[in-house]
Amino acid sequence: MRNPVVVFGIAFLVFLAGTPAFSTLNPDPDEIGIYFDTSADAVCITAVPSVPFSAYLIITNPSSDEVWAIEFSMCTEIVGGDESLLFRLSETWSAGFVDLGVVYDWCLDGRVIGFYEPVPWVGENVVLVQLQYMLLANMDVEFYLGPYPVETIEDGLPAYADANNVVVPLRISSGGPGLPVAAVNGQCNVVSVESKSFSGLKCLYR
Repeated sequence: MRNPVVVFGIAFLVFLAGTPAFSTLNPDPDEIGIYFDTSADAVCITAVPSVPFSAYLIITNPSSDEVWAIEFSMCTEIVGGDESLLFRLSETWSAGFVDLGVVYDWCLDGRVIGFYEPVPWVGENVVLVQLQYMLLANMDVEFYLGPYPVETIEDGLPAYADANNVVVPLRISSGGPGLPVAAVNGQCNVVSVESKSFSGLKCLYR
């Protein structure tokens, strides 16, 4: 058993293993996206008010065998609506974890998460967290991913750390922070024609 120290601006301890298997919507290595299934196939969903639904933050086809830490930011935008009508009910991480940042807002503050053991593989992917949401009215929601505000590698991308403390940049599944990676009650082609300013996006935190 190992205790590598991973540095994402803060040092932390972590522990051991995982293994790959079947196929996913996106065959490219080292990408991150939000999906509505654990096999990373569904990027859009229809949801009705007062019925909870799940979204998953997933690294597809990691080039490293083990994921020990992750840094990213996540924004939600209510299309023509009131974001107080979207609730995040829960977050369930796939491995024991420590939150290494002061988090008030997943969009503005971002998240830096260190794991006490490698995150298990699901097929060819690593499912980091299951998020449960609920709408209080019929509305369209778009999800966006971006870098942690204080990046370990200044490239405008999220990143993960492997067992050797190597920080691996993660391409965003939509192509960039200004394009939505997933949509609720919207078009299945979630990549917008026009990229939005990441700093201008509204973020949900509850």
